[in-house]
Amino acid sequence: MITVYYKKKSLPMPDSFEELSGKQFIGIAELLYNGGDSLECSLKALRILTGLSRIKFRFLGAEMIDRCIPFIKWVFEEKRITKQLIPVYKGYYGPVSDFDNLKMKEFHFGERCYHELVYQKKEEAINPLIASLYRRAKPVYDKKRDPDGDIRIAFNANELAYYANKIAWWPDPVKHAIFLWYHDCRRDLIENNPLVFKEPTDGFESQFDTGLYGVMRSLAGDKLGTVGMIEEMYVHTAMLELGLLKEEEQRIEEQTKNQTT
Repeated sequence: MITVYYKKKSLPMPDSFEELSGKQFIGIAELLYNGGDSLECSLKALRILTGLSRIKFRFLGAEMIDRCIPFIKWVFEEKRITKQLIPVYKGYYGPVSDFDNLKMKEFHFGERCYHELVYQKKEEAINPLIASLYRRAKPVYDKKRDPDGDIRIAFNANELAYYANKIAWWPDPVKHAIFLWYHDCRRDLIENNPLVFKEPTDGFESQFDTGLYGVMRSLAGDKLGTVGMIEEMYVHTAMLELGLLKEEEQRIEEQTKNQTT
């Protein structure tokens, strides 16, 4: 947090995405999602970060606003929002930060929806995307002890359309904020697994534009089990295993090349 002082006025504000409240993140995410005039967006961002009402914000004065504007530039710079800032909404719980408890099966369906939304421009795909991530809590779950590392009920693809219809009624700013978080977490996943994803930004799109079934199938076998077992594997664990397989493939390829020369 930072506090901006000017004459007798002082304003405390977050200075990173990690310090935002869920409400602030939803407001900022909507600005980033829709874009617009630079100055207008900066003023809106400042009001969101200060938490002031429209009336109180007007009484800040031009001098104080000018003083504050440089301290909110981080909002519009390159960022990665991987901290979970909307852990629960209307009784539906999302994955934890950085996809740490996201499993391959739900990620597979989420990716199919992501591609429909981003590349086929099907706006309605945002609802099943969120439905693949956000679910009700397990009955009588001990939140404090968190024995399963995941409060959510198990993912069931058969229920996806049912819950997507419910999520369709959520406010657009909330849905856009969840999409932004998902988008940044997957970008981190791509860049942290260079052997799995051929190119830092585009490899994921070309390899897995129909979901992750091919990845799950490539991992299935004597060591890791059936495709059904891979579906229940955490995404980060699956990427680690896949990276090791790629390393082994490269090693064998080099050995073969050396033997033939």
